[in-house]
Amino acid sequence: MSSRLDSSSNSPLVVDVESSDSSDDSWDLAPYNKGSHGRSATPRGRDLHSPSYSVSNSRSTSSPWGTTKGSPKMVGKTASPSQNALISDTLRRYPSSNPSTPSRSLRPGGRGTSITPVFSNRLKINSPSPSSTTPRTFQGGATKVKVGSEVIVVSDSDEELESTQDLTDTDVSQPPTRSSSFYDKTTSKDSSMSSINSLFSAGLPSSSSSVSSMGSFDASSSASLAASSKRTFSPIRRLFLPKSGSTGLQYCEQMTKSPASTASNDSTLVEDLFSPRDTSHSPNVTQRKGRNFKPAQSAPPAPLPTLPDIEVPEAVSLFAQSPIGTDLKHVVIAHCDETQQLLDENCICWGTQYELARGVCTGAWTWADVREHVVNLVGDNAHVAPKVHIVMRGRQASSVDRANLFLWQELDREQAAIDEGKSRGLGLMGEWKGVPEWYGGQIQQLARLVKVGDSMKVLLEPMEKRRSHRFARFYGSRRFLQLRIPDDLLKTQNKAVKEFLVAKFILCGRVFVPFHSKDGGLYMVETNEDFGRQSQRWCSDHHRLSYRDFINWHNPLFMKKNASQIISKYVTRFALGLSNSVPALQFETDNIMYITDITASDWPAEGKNPPAEKLMTDGCGLINQTALIGIVKLFGYESLPAGVQGRIDGSKGFWILHPTDKSNVPKIWIRDSQNKIKSASLDRAHCIFDLLCPSRPSSSIALSAQSIVNLYSNGIPNTILVDMMREGLEDEVAPLLQWTKPHAMVFLWDAVNKCGNVSGTRTHRLASSLNRALGLTGRDWGRDGASEEPDQAGLEAETNDLPAATYTGRNLYSGAPLALHESAIELIQAGFHPAQNQLLHNKIGWIVRLAIRASVEKYRIPINESLGAFVVPDPLGVLEEGTIFYRSSRPLKNPRTEILYHVLEGEVLVGRYPIQLPSDMQKVVAVDVRELYDWPDVVIISTRGTRSIANLLAGGDMDGDELIVLWDPLLVSGFDNKPFTDAPKDFLSQNFYRDTETVEHFCDRALSLSPRKAHEAFQEVLIANLSESKVGLYSMFHDNAIVKHGYGNELSIRLAYIFATLLDSSKSGYRLKDGVFEQDRKKFGFSLKGDPNQSNGLDILADLKVAGDAKGQELISRYDSTTLHNRFQWGDADLKKPYATSADYALKAFDRKVAAFSEELATIKTHVDAAYKLYCDAVARSSRKATQESPSKSGRNTRPKADQEDLMLVAARKYAEPIVGLFLTPNVDQVKASYAYTLKPPFGFSVAFQELCHIKAVASSTGQAPTLRVFDEAKTLSASFLRALTRCEDEQDLVAASI
Repeated sequence: MSSRLDSSSNSPLVVDVESSDSSDDSWDLAPYNKGSHGRSATPRGRDLHSPSYSVSNSRSTSSPWGTTKGSPKMVGKTASPSQNALISDTLRRYPSSNPSTPSRSLRPGGRGTSITPVFSNRLKINSPSPSSTTPRTFQGGATKVKVGSEVIVVSDSDEELESTQDLTDTDVSQPPTRSSSFYDKTTSKDSSMSSINSLFSAGLPSSSSSVSSMGSFDASSSASLAASSKRTFSPIRRLFLPKSGSTGLQYCEQMTKSPASTASNDSTLVEDLFSPRDTSHSPNVTQRKGRNFKPAQSAPPAPLPTLPDIEVPEAVSLFAQSPIGTDLKHVVIAHCDETQQLLDENCICWGTQYELARGVCTGAWTWADVREHVVNLVGDNAHVAPKVHIVMRGRQASSVDRANLFLWQELDREQAAIDEGKSRGLGLMGEWKGVPEWYGGQIQQLARLVKVGDSMKVLLEPMEKRRSHRFARFYGSRRFLQLRIPDDLLKTQNKAVKEFLVAKFILCGRVFVPFHSKDGGLYMVETNEDFGRQSQRWCSDHHRLSYRDFINWHNPLFMKKNASQIISKYVTRFALGLSNSVPALQFETDNIMYITDITASDWPAEGKNPPAEKLMTDGCGLINQTALIGIVKLFGYESLPAGVQGRIDGSKGFWILHPTDKSNVPKIWIRDSQNKIKSASLDRAHCIFDLLCPSRPSSSIALSAQSIVNLYSNGIPNTILVDMMREGLEDEVAPLLQWTKPHAMVFLWDAVNKCGNVSGTRTHRLASSLNRALGLTGRDWGRDGASEEPDQAGLEAETNDLPAATYTGRNLYSGAPLALHESAIELIQAGFHPAQNQLLHNKIGWIVRLAIRASVEKYRIPINESLGAFVVPDPLGVLEEGTIFYRSSRPLKNPRTEILYHVLEGEVLVGRYPIQLPSDMQKVVAVDVRELYDWPDVVIISTRGTRSIANLLAGGDMDGDELIVLWDPLLVSGFDNKPFTDAPKDFLSQNFYRDTETVEHFCDRALSLSPRKAHEAFQEVLIANLSESKVGLYSMFHDNAIVKHGYGNELSIRLAYIFATLLDSSKSGYRLKDGVFEQDRKKFGFSLKGDPNQSNGLDILADLKVAGDAKGQELISRYDSTTLHNRFQWGDADLKKPYATSADYALKAFDRKVAAFSEELATIKTHVDAAYKLYCDAVARSSRKATQESPSKSGRNTRPKADQEDLMLVAARKYAEPIVGLFLTPNVDQVKASYAYTLKPPFGFSVAFQELCHIKAVASSTGQAPTLRVFDEAKTLSASFLRALTRCEDEQDLVAASI
């Protein structure tokens, strides 16, 4: 039995497999449904009311049917013609495999394992060729087919049916009738069978076993059948089995469910789908009788297909099983048929192909050039991909060209895992290829949409290694392509962009189809289609999925819960699989349980579908201690967190420690409010908890414009806020200006480090995608966005053949940090002084100005007595309404008494961003409750009352939302609570219309269209969120309305509600009515925030800006005064010394008739001069830009420039090339750097930053400490060390004073 997809497969089948007469637990798989959404916790199993369809296969040497008229006999209620046609087609097209074929089983128990090609490589299935006419026979007794609530037994003789109910013969050839749709390809307008057959068989090889256009059964290819009504059914299994030439009948028939099965005999009851044989069932799992399993006597028979557990209308079923995403126009990113054949024949690895295609996209070379060098590109990614530009340009390799080795090695590891076919990429399988606890999906393939003339083009960008998500771990990083779309294109040419993107994109003969739009980007997935090439087993093409398979694996259309959603909400659910996450723990299916939410006190006990404001546990489930301990051990946390944010199966949210469960197996409880997707089946990927981040101790936070306005409007005087602004600026900037006291550079290093969060940024950079999972930060290191515009053609031509970006935070060649703050601290620690080095002096100036700008323009006010933490519901139900609990795992300090404490007590302010309504911040009482000490570092709120505090604060929930908590007495004492601010009357009807098209209605609409139009319609829905967002504009409108009319004015409240509605519009389906935006823009489209001339006394931000500007100017004047008192010129004697020494030595040697030293020095100068020319060209290009960009505004939460975005990279690379023929000159690197500095100091630091820092450190009179880079980047200055250094300084002052 084969476990892999045939390369020609294009139509998957959902198969329910009955292993007749077998008790082999190796066939047990994960439960299919999520269980009842009842009031009690239940393990994952089948819903009590979900019908189960099954087929039992048998073997016989008798005639194909054993009856007259060639029609099968049915036991039970009379089957409809469409049911007969369905069963006939199913049994004909999927006969049993040879029973002698060896089987390869899953591990015992089977739960938590996956099935390839969709899940794993462990279940092997032999399936006949679509064109095969060889009859197959079945093992065992009669075939029983349960359709809806009807049990049908197919037999070949009347004698075998004596013990059954009455038999009714049915004419199989009569199809059901249905109106014409886009599936119809025949002239018949009343035959849904013919239309479906023509859809799924068009263009496929003909065979004698094909179904006629009327859906009748071809008896010549049928298998012999025997029946036994007394046979006990063994468990049904479900898997996806692609099959060429599928007619789709097994999916596309909506069966009529009868009230009860006519088969009353216990032996005809079918065991629950995916139920484990050796475990007890919860009340939520359907119990089956007659569980008398016999020992396995032979390999399990091949599976027969049945209808999936479809509870949706026919239209949804039809569309769900149509070849979605295939009938689309194609857009070529980079492809050549002739070249691709050579690449495949020579087994060129994917990473190498990607780099070749990237060079073609940017014009660095052509496909004809590629064909000439194919033989030199054979090998794995790690050895060949970094050398692509070298091979294509005919250059010599150097060590610096292999800087991306880790990325390419990771790509090789992923490919090996894909080839293995055991779902290793999902993680939690231990060491792989030298990496402990390895998981896949860590590579990102990126592209950028650019406008070229009147058309658009997709340009490939370098691969990155910065994050991981479930889709990439399940399917492979190489299967996904992320397209970045510049904001200006979305704003100015949104319609043209969408029309261009409704397509399938071709890259090296592979087809990528869009499936989700998010944050100005588009995600595409590779399908099993090929373009101008043939599928190849050497690169595991047989593991690919069809687009339809991928969609239905994650978010199956044919599940009732999914199909009942509005289509706009359905498409947003793909974001669950794209969250940056790390596999943390795999749960047994029996230990994934579902529980209902706690609701408000005034909500009826039996009320269904409570609104968000009545959910007291919205988005927050439970996880037991054993599971949390497993996560702690895996990631090395300091202590057990109170909870974790993550994803599992189709659920998302936050899970906190279960208050009572102490079992020794991991368990998880999922609330109804967390469950977003109903999966068709549970495979290993769905049973793994994907960790986003744990709860963690919080440091103090800073107020921003929204919270400041709320505080002011709720009673806090502007004088308090203005004083806080001034104090915050002084505390942050003043340490940057203290250059003269003893050990000043040590304190300056610490001040720059804190101002730019350099140590934190380095840690995040090291952890890459793990930084959130490790609890290092609340967001990713870097920013995932699109470039505003493509690189200039000249620069791109020079840089497109360079290695991919490394994201080490440094220039690949000079070693210079790309971040402003980081480069400043490295200059300081090398021995440079801002009063003596122009470069460092300028950098400190930029840091001072940026710190002031960030505080003044963003209205940032640091608050010592504050924190930010996840909000969770009370797990014990002990908190009173209006109270919260917070215990910090790290001590907090009272700034007035210097006393340490852990638990907050007394009145505090809580809020949640976005804060735009008077009620979005509230005064509550923090209490000390010892029973809640097991849940540290989270804000615990009461589950009592009529509305959750989380929902009261800006409509929040508890799926990972964070609250800010303030307890500074100056802010708390004067704050006046406001009741909940309701929306204006008829707000929604006056401002919005709702796109209420459900999945069912969409499918109905699609059926009336041609195949091309239907597929395009689905793509248009998937990329609908690429529309220009007006969220930011309405935030500005709201700010302006506050200035003119006040915070609590009805106009301001209306705009705040529009902002909130638009924020969630992608899921809710609400869209602004025509004319609403234009009217609002006329009234509020001109920025007034912070303008003292427009405030009318209502704008606290205007007062803060005046005070901040004045304080900032004072601090800048203090910085400028350092220039007046410290005159210096460009030129550092220490840096010029190596070249001067070498030149002097060469001159003396030349005087003694030894010219070799002079010749080598001339060679060095010629080499450096060539790099200097490139540097000057880059400077000239930069100066021609309309505006000169400033350095990075902050080292905090900003993405470092990629190597290719560094204008000086070409010069630095030229400078770093080795110089051939030098034998006599000592310290060549120092001489090169010194000469570069002598030519022009900025040029020297651009190409030889690290070497110049080394020269300066060696020349220091206080000595140097040689260290490796990893140790240097790990260091920070402890508070105790700084205190000791300050004390040492005081003692020196005391000695000096006594003298």
